[in-house]
Amino acid sequence: MIVSKVLGRCILMSCVLLMLTFCGSQQQTQPGGESTTSGSATILCDSSLYDFMKPTFAKFDSSYPQAKITVQAHSARSAMELFLAGKARGIVIARGYLPDEEALMKQFGVAKHAEHVFATDALVFFTSPQSSIDTLNASQIQQALVEDGSLARTFGFKVEPTIALPAPTSSEYATVLRYIAQGKSIKRKQLKIFSSTSAVKQSVIDNPQTIGVGFLSSLATDKRFKLIKIGFQDTSGFYTYPRTVHQANIVMGKYPYPITIKGLLFEDIRNLPWGVMTFLRNDKAVMEYYLNAGIVPDNARFNLKPADNEAEQ
Repeated sequence: MIVSKVLGRCILMSCVLLMLTFCGSQQQTQPGGESTTSGSATILCDSSLYDFMKPTFAKFDSSYPQAKITVQAHSARSAMELFLAGKARGIVIARGYLPDEEALMKQFGVAKHAEHVFATDALVFFTSPQSSIDTLNASQIQQALVEDGSLARTFGFKVEPTIALPAPTSSEYATVLRYIAQGKSIKRKQLKIFSSTSAVKQSVIDNPQTIGVGFLSSLATDKRFKLIKIGFQDTSGFYTYPRTVHQANIVMGKYPYPITIKGLLFEDIRNLPWGVMTFLRNDKAVMEYYLNAGIVPDNARFNLKPADNEAEQ
């Protein structure tokens, strides 16, 4: 296993946010008096993102007081079921359609929904700062989860570390299936499932040798935890050495598990839900919020320069 000796590998030199702010000129009044900034609508939100996204919904509310947005938090699975059933006109979620959801849409002739990508997040593995685990590679993670491979031998532990995951209905679990299990079952014996990201975090606090799984957006600025650097081999066979889990490395493709935070619209028209999704993608203050939270705003330009002391091993 290659252990990185340099914590800061790439420096984010500058970020120029595109000035594509939401403006009143985009309003189009719909029947019943609704426009892109007025009226009422229910938006579903992936519970794995809800705490992170709450300030952005509040920003929309304060910017457009004539709009009444009701945000309902559900697991990704439940939120998508409700959305596909037409129970809400928009959804904010951290995963794409699952295979059975795509099959159901195909069966009933439902086209894929209009999509607004807000930011690039990442699936991360994290531990207590007191843990000696700081670096893994993607093949070790896959073997540990899919084949019940030993991590104790790798780190010289007497007891096999527990991996803590949010529930199978969560976006985190779906992302593990997509990137790591890749169609296979998760067979790890030392695996604990928790109802929420906060419960996973508490498990890591209570047991320093536990490895938690979560999203970067909820962990990048949380100093109670240490993010594990991950090396991986890409589809061309090139091996990327473990690097600091950071926006710069995500932008440059130096991290193996990126995910997108996105909004889907039940109707592809310029109504209030469209106004909300456009705001969450384009508003300057919201983009700065994403950036300061440690993830990558989709509607931004980055100038990246490797650190002079960057080392690969």
